[in-house]
Amino acid sequence: MKIPDNIDIHNGSYRLRYTVNGKRIDKRLNPKKDKNNPEKMTDRQITAWLEKEKTRIISEATGDYSTPLPFGEVLDMYLEDKATGLRDTSRACYKGQAPRIKDELGNIRIDNLNKYLMQKFINGLPVGSQENNKFILVNVFNYAKEFKMVKDNPADCLKFQTIDKEKDFHTRDEITQILTALASYRNDRIGSYAVAQLRMFVELAVNSGMRIGDE
Repeated sequence: MKIPDNIDIHNGSYRLRYTVNGKRIDKRLNPKKDKNNPEKMTDRQITAWLEKEKTRIISEATGDYSTPLPFGEVLDMYLEDKATGLRDTSRACYKGQAPRIKDELGNIRIDNLNKYLMQKFINGLPVGSQENNKFILVNVFNYAKEFKMVKDNPADCLKFQTIDKEKDFHTRDEITQILTALASYRNDRIGSYAVAQLRMFVELAVNSGMRIGDE
């Protein structure tokens, strides 16, 4: 198995030793402790994982992401950096949608994640969650632009389906029946003033275009 440069085997585990900008990096790496890895990894998978971890660690130490990271790692970085600034609703949205995004797109290097792949992912989602997922993709790409991992944001051009709900209105005959019933309604318990108020509410609802579900 070929071990990436600056990584050696030490006491049965892998160790990254690297010096950059006068800063010494000495970090132990263990692919078996990565929950995203399969229980049994081939030599090629281990080599790829070590190279990815090496790139991530050096990039974080220097702030230089000239070698772009997989999209899933950029998503994690964004969530960690922006967590305190997110609203509760946005944080809940990310928490609910992020696992599926990472499953589908997480292993693709962010500079290789094009509009076609993302649109295919969006199209496979329930209509109600498409907009939220596009929102996440756009924000993560904008974050990646800050670190010069990508030059543009292909997620800006993604399209999502809108939910065209059938409008549910009372018919003219139904409105006439309601107003007629109120005009002839007499009840000593609520009084004529309350009946007048009900009629005024119905007329206001009708004239404002209020739907049945808004009542």
